[in-house]
Amino acid sequence: MRTLSTWELAAWCVGTIASSLMIGLFGQINHWLPLEFRVDAGVLGLAVMLPRIIDAAIDPLVGHLSDNTRSRWGRRKPYMLVGAIVGAGTMSLLWWIDPAWSSTAQFLWIFLLGTVFYVAWGLFSMAHTAFGMELTDDYDERNRVMAMNGLFQYLAWMGVASFYWLSLRPIFGDPVTGLRTMAGLMAVVVVICALVPILACRERFAATVVRGPTPHFWTAFREAAGNQPFLILLIAKILTTMTGLGAVAVGYYNLFHVCGGNKDVGSSIAPITQVVIAVISLAAIPLMPWVSRRIDKRQALIGAHFLAFLSALATPLLMQPGMPYLQLLPLFLIMPFKVFLDAQLNAINPDICDLDELEHGRRREGVFTSVLSFVSKLEISLMQGAAGFFIAWTGVQTGQVQQAPEVIHRLGLVAFIPSIGCAFLAFLVVSRFSITRQKMAEVRQELERRRAALLESPPTPPEHP
Repeated sequence: MRTLSTWELAAWCVGTIASSLMIGLFGQINHWLPLEFRVDAGVLGLAVMLPRIIDAAIDPLVGHLSDNTRSRWGRRKPYMLVGAIVGAGTMSLLWWIDPAWSSTAQFLWIFLLGTVFYVAWGLFSMAHTAFGMELTDDYDERNRVMAMNGLFQYLAWMGVASFYWLSLRPIFGDPVTGLRTMAGLMAVVVVICALVPILACRERFAATVVRGPTPHFWTAFREAAGNQPFLILLIAKILTTMTGLGAVAVGYYNLFHVCGGNKDVGSSIAPITQVVIAVISLAAIPLMPWVSRRIDKRQALIGAHFLAFLSALATPLLMQPGMPYLQLLPLFLIMPFKVFLDAQLNAINPDICDLDELEHGRRREGVFTSVLSFVSKLEISLMQGAAGFFIAWTGVQTGQVQQAPEVIHRLGLVAFIPSIGCAFLAFLVVSRFSITRQKMAEVRQELERRRAALLESPPTPPEHP
């Protein structure tokens, strides 16, 4: 079994900053294009929904190609390089939309650039995630990998959460200039962070698991979708994603109702939240091996979704007018436990790849990652389209920080009801999850025996589909 060095782990995790910054900053357009660029929420929702659908349609094929790519640079790195450069560039250009353009021109700008962005981000995130699943075979060390990855992800979200607040600094003169400048600076950070794992990390399976004939795409897709633990995770992920249906409404509700229209106070909540999470995550890393040996991943999966349900219930109670920082309370009560549980939750995906390899004889991290991405993007695209129309239904007046009482009431309905209901359903679904530590120990032992035998045998010439 290969020993994973802390340096190589950290280098791979730096790539998470690139992936998270790209998608996080793209998500910011849902909040600030209507407010600062006067883009109609319905137009924005449709323009953002369609690129996700297009990208989702090609994701599984890209994942399959990545699993079976043969190049001197490996299976994942070519996709990571192209995805990072193109994704960072289009993410920055999106903020150069002109408030004076017609609705049609604004729609075309967001739709065309958004389509290119999503395809590029999908290339990078799929390849980077699949790369991470290959880092180690150890059941408990995978928890350490995901704990460290979670810390770097929170560092990225600190940047995303600070994006609007930084853009409002007087040095930029006005919010539009600030948003465009900050987007350009963060695009540079994305490319630099993406290059770190490309240059510093070595792929494990590029020379072994791609031996033999390449399976048909639909066969690989069907076999991945038929994996029962994976199917349970997939359904839970769908429900968890649906809890974000009211995310934009929560941001507006916080700004208009809780903070009374004060942009500076409203924009400070997210950065503070991410700083607290990052500090808790950093403190949790040394304890992760001790916790992972005492809490099985199945228990962690169920516990994490129960905490998510409690958090959804508490959110509307804590968002009180004139008390903006009260909503930070769950961070200190729930987040220390959730950090441990989420790390183990994310470490389940490599275990599922091991089960698939045991049954079908191939490493298919790309297929599993892309199927998750396909469903998630399709769902999020539909949700963002729906969210845009929900925001339009609430009657929010773009470009204004003071809203009518009935608008605030409708924002509250959209913000909280979906998250509570979907979080509870996700908790019920994961209670049926079956992977345990003992089962994975048996799987890993058999896989090690097979890989040893494979390395001793001569390679089979590849067959192209």
